[in-house]
Amino acid sequence: MTASRIEKSSEKLKLLYQQGYQTAEKNFDALQQFLEQPIRPSVHESPVPPTITTG
Repeated sequence: MTASRIEKSSEKLKLLYQQGYQTAEKNFDALQQFLEQPIRPSVHESPVPPTITTG
């Protein structure tokens, strides 16, 4: 589902919000693990971000 920049359908916006919230809940542990990784001094050695699953 997509929404325009000036989406007027409140139902569509609520559904998209719920979808994003569920995706965040599903990926919370992976995000937390990523954020707890130590910061490395070199930009070339940055940690790989977690894989985000949707739907």
